[in-house]
Amino acid sequence: MQAFRKLAKNVFFKIVLAIVGLSFVLFGISGFLTGMPNSWVLKIGNEKISVNSFQKALELDKKIIRSAKGSNPQIEEYLASTKFSQDVANRL
Repeated sequence: MQAFRKLAKNVFFKIVLAIVGLSFVLFGISGFLTGMPNSWVLKIGNEKISVNSFQKALELDKKIIRSAKGSNPQIEEYLASTKFSQDVANRL
């Protein structure tokens, strides 16, 4: 136990530990930093639809519906529902 306490006080051990910790953190969040290029939410045949493309399609459909129907509580409730997301996914 005493050896571990001495090792923890060593500067080189702290540097190695920091490098290992940072590598886990950076590789863990690298998808978020790079925009998640390999993540997808829909796969139709061989075509994969990415998270960003799906979110853009959701926003575009929301704008189209709001411009055609206006904005009222019922429409906003539908646009926030999972049914709307499923309808957009089916359209894609």
